[in-house]
Amino acid sequence: MVTILGRAPVMDAAQAQRIVADLWGLEDVEVRELGSHQDRNFLITAHGVRHVLKVANSAVADDSLDAQNAAMLALVDTPLSTPAPITTSSGELRETVSLAGTRHSVRLLSYVSGTPMTGHAYLAPSTARLFGALAGQVSAALADFDHPGCHQPTQWDLRHSDRVVADLLADVDPPLRERIRTLSQQAHRALGPVADALPRQAVHGDITDFNVVPAPGAFALLGVAGVVGRRRSRR
Repeated sequence: MVTILGRAPVMDAAQAQRIVADLWGLEDVEVRELGSHQDRNFLITAHGVRHVLKVANSAVADDSLDAQNAAMLALVDTPLSTPAPITTSSGELRETVSLAGTRHSVRLLSYVSGTPMTGHAYLAPSTARLFGALAGQVSAALADFDHPGCHQPTQWDLRHSDRVVADLLADVDPPLRERIRTLSQQAHRALGPVADALPRQAVHGDITDFNVVPAPGAFALLGVAGVVGRRRSRR
């Protein structure tokens, strides 16, 4: 299992323009970088139509990205509002490019309109319940989904959370470090005896205010980077 601490793509907007032109045939585009913890994401606007170019961290396995694409396609015919991968000019859902001498996978996704809930200082209990309902709807839609990439051990798989926490604790502020260590160890001890008996399926493990946008009367799921299609234990 690889814990991603670096290896993010080194690139700029001009390179993003070249990538979408070469691989998707999109010319005269506007490019704006979007946030990401480990990848590079760019909003691509071509003749009024918006897409998201996702350039993956080099540590992410190809099978994992292919699983994400397959999971998004599995959600296309559901009532959920989710992005979908767009094929390149050669009919591929994922291509590779070299950036600063390093190989990275690139994908283009459809864009889900809206403003993420990140800026909200307070989420009412009713809103929190809607987040839970959305997580349940996604899990239900993916109940029968499987892909070889789902079985890749990754840092997003909660079954490996104790190892991930141990790897990253040095980057946590000292006042919180021991508290996180203690809570992680307690959770691991409590789940250990029953872990093998728990059901497992592909889930979106990052339905947070960063990845959800409000839609009329509901929520639309915005982002899937490194999380849809991962194989995790349902807690």
